[in-house]
Amino acid sequence: MNDINLENLNVLLAEAKDTGIFWIKVFGDFLPFIQVFSILVSLFFLGMIVFMMVKLNVIGEKVTEIVNLVSVSTIDRKRVLKAWKQILNKIATQNKSDIKIALIEADKIMDEILKVSGFRGDSMAERLEQITPAQLSNIERIWRAHKLRNRLVHETDYEMTESEARIAIDAYHKAFQEFGLLNE
Repeated sequence: MNDINLENLNVLLAEAKDTGIFWIKVFGDFLPFIQVFSILVSLFFLGMIVFMMVKLNVIGEKVTEIVNLVSVSTIDRKRVLKAWKQILNKIATQNKSDIKIALIEADKIMDEILKVSGFRGDSMAERLEQITPAQLSNIERIWRAHKLRNRLVHETDYEMTESEARIAIDAYHKAFQEFGLLNE
């Protein structure tokens, strides 16, 4: 049985060798051109595959994840730290309008962090709905702080107390720490 298989293999190899020699004799002068052309066609189709994968968003989610991981970098930490110091300075003035602005800015930073972290939605409320206490331990306090911010923005006659402001700012501070953006 093995002898038959070896004989068949030898015959096949001899035919393949003869076929290869035949094609080299026929297309010998054009072989470099055919090779270059084949490489170019292969690269074109590879490019089309990549293009279609991007258009169909096959790899888009992975790219977004990688960009998001890179985005929450030391540059963002520095920016958040700088903004946080400005918020603390506004609170220290004891001026009600500065405190109101500080709370609105803290809420805005929180929303940017949620976007960069991959939470989707048209509004901050939609993004907050996706967060569980396992992801952010003080999510309920963040919700209350965000609702306070909304009252400040939408109800012009609303007067925020100093303790409400302090509680809201503390909630944002703790969240920023949990996201690893503040080390205080």
